[in-house]
Amino acid sequence: MATVGSRGSDKILEQLFGDKTITKEQLASAVEQATASGLKIERWWWKGQPQPDWFRAVATVKPENAGTTLTQLVNMHNELNQLSFEVFPKGIPKLDALDVRITVHRNVRG
Repeated sequence: MATVGSRGSDKILEQLFGDKTITKEQLASAVEQATASGLKIERWWWKGQPQPDWFRAVATVKPENAGTTLTQLVNMHNELNQLSFEVFPKGIPKLDALDVRITVHRNVRG
């Protein structure tokens, strides 16, 4: 029987953390980094099984963190992840936050 490479959640964990399993310390660090950057995921969708074809998310970002967050999103765009996003201001008359609508199309063909 042939062995099959990592799929689904195992593959995502390997890409993010370098292993199929993560420690609670690694998970806590990832959550801490997201919180520190002021990023809050409001909604999340994906299509495709076992490997997602695309992801969509709506994140809320504080205005003071917008530059860093948007720069990180731009830097995620590559041959594998075709990333686009739209930014919408929230708050009248003072800007309270930005909604960032993110779409990632995955080049699953390789």
